Amino acid sequence: MTTRRQQPASSISDDVFEQASNWFLQLQGTTDEALLSEFKGWLETSPIHEEAYLEVLMLWQELDETVAETESETIFDIKPADIKNHKSTSLSNTNTRYIKPFMQLTALAACILLMVFIVPQHVWQPADYATATAQQRTIILDDGSKIHLSAQSAVNVDYSAKSRNIELLYGEAFFEVTGDPQRPFKVGSGDQTAQAIGTAFNIRQLNQQVQTTLTEGVLKLDFKKQGTLLINAGQRVDWNGRGHQLSDGDYAYLPSWKRHIVRLDKMPLKDAVKLLNRYYSPIFRIADPGLGEKTLQGTLPLNNLDTALKVLQDALNLEYVTVSDKLILLY
Repeated sequence: MTTRRQQPASSISDDVFEQASNWFLQLQGTTDEALLSEFKGWLETSPIHEEAYLEVLMLWQELDETVAETESETIFDIKPADIKNHKSTSLSNTNTRYIKPFMQLTALAACILLMVFIVPQHVWQPADYATATAQQRTIILDDGSKIHLSAQSAVNVDYSAKSRNIELLYGEAFFEVTGDPQRPFKVGSGDQTAQAIGTAFNIRQLNQQVQTTLTEGVLKLDFKKQGTLLINAGQRVDWNGRGHQLSDGDYAYLPSWKRHIVRLDKMPLKDAVKLLNRYYSPIFRIADPGLGEKTLQGTLPLNNLDTALKVLQDALNLEYVTVSDKLILLY
């Protein structure tokens, strides 16, 4: 049986919920420092304000359950007037146990679209093995091969008598492969397939880009409609769906994420933030759209939030505001 999160405390009025919802909407994409300062002042005025704002942030947790439960019930047309005057909205033909959740959803309907903004798409993807934010996991397969899953990562495994096929659905993984010439070991990620025999390599998938780093052995990369590439230990290939770039270097056996750092290599801030969101529980969001394309060079720690924020602040001359323990805005 599903255990529901407790409903909002009665001390939070509808007016405060509406204020929290409005702040949530206004902060998306803003570059207005005065507005951010005003919001911080509103947040600090009362603990009830922070509580209401956290309710808005956590709405997605119960929305999926509520929708699933009400699919077999009456489908309602929600109008703007219903949101404003939700207490007087008529809910005829409705099972009474759905009224309270429905009232909450209509009161916060303006925030529902923002759940795409908060909830990573991969949350909805099923997988044989997966990790959550800040979690790492090692899977030992039947043949002794190992898959080290980074945070917010997932794979499907398909072993047979003649083949060993792995699909990296999202995220990043380090593979230590036990040799078996009779059963090729293949890892698919996007438009790329990596085939190895007795090899150690790392694959990172971010948006449509795939980065493959070989630390031991030989690896064959097959690209859809782009041919085949053979790489040796110490080489890295970046694939963007249209073409690849080969880099030579002295890469450590363990990938950077296993050493609790992320290498940036002129990475845009918007991509760096997506990586950081795999390892830190407060969600990073860029409030100033102009910052997203600025690039970073060097490394960021994956196990020290204060240091990571200090590095970002110094590298790009940006500022940040900690909205709560769930959200950090960069501007």
